[in-house]
Amino acid sequence: MVKSNLPLIVSLASLSQSFADQGAPSLPPGFHNDLDDISVSAGHFHTCAIESRPGVEFGGGIKCWGENAHGQATAPSGIFVQVSAGYMHSCAVGIDEQVKCWGKDFGVVPEGLFSQVSAGEFHSCGVMKDGSVKCWGANHWGEGAPNGGDFVQVSCGNGSTCGLRGNGLVECWGRNDKGQLDAPEGKVFKQISSSLNFHACGLEYESGDVSCWGWNHREQSESRTGPFVQVSAGSTSTCAIKEDQTVECWGAHQPIPHESLLDDQDMIYDQISLGVDHACGVTADGELHCWKKGSDFGAHQVPLGFAVA
Repeated sequence: MVKSNLPLIVSLASLSQSFADQGAPSLPPGFHNDLDDISVSAGHFHTCAIESRPGVEFGGGIKCWGENAHGQATAPSGIFVQVSAGYMHSCAVGIDEQVKCWGKDFGVVPEGLFSQVSAGEFHSCGVMKDGSVKCWGANHWGEGAPNGGDFVQVSCGNGSTCGLRGNGLVECWGRNDKGQLDAPEGKVFKQISSSLNFHACGLEYESGDVSCWGWNHREQSESRTGPFVQVSAGSTSTCAIKEDQTVECWGAHQPIPHESLLDDQDMIYDQISLGVDHACGVTADGELHCWKKGSDFGAHQVPLGFAVA
């Protein structure tokens, strides 16, 4: 059963003043700012999710479905706490804080303990327990060359990477032909999401507004006034969960939840993740729903009886 992220955000606000006031917040030990790709992750044309275990509230095995030409949907055995589906590969953080990746071989995972991982187009990056970021795989545009430490989240795109520092500021590196590195200066965020198609978005710390940057040919990088509690950047669209836990999407070719689900007052969401032509959301009672627009190679077809952790 999924635990709502909302109480966690409230507790963070009560424990510290704003990032802007203090520079770096007094976060509780082990707090993850990453609200994106925790239990479910929609990749390019596949989906991976952590399956619940009876009597256990944290972690589980991983199941993936959809396109599997490179083994990206053939998950390893083990107990995992966070998963990220990329283009032709996927990665996850295990209960032992080690990272495993599967699918197309995009380099060797560095040794060490991780708190979070992100699988991009042809590279991956992870936040180490000491706050540094390590990347592996392609590095054609410098997407695998982070600057310094003190990160709490990292999000990989197509030839680019964005990292969220402990003081709430965003730093991006790598390819920048569409402005995907041009994060707003001086804005303080609590969560970020990079798409596999040249744009990224961030959830502002105090207001809950969503700010986006990068390619905007389908208005996928338009900003939105909140408050929101989580954002996910897809290929040509962006979706965010509102404070009342309903979903708002913008851009083109939106794989948004079916209207009948949105009209159901009981259908509220804790998590949402966008791929190219599909999206998945975890409801407040732990149900996993996926939707598609166009051909998604079965990435929206949740296995029968699957319960997300």
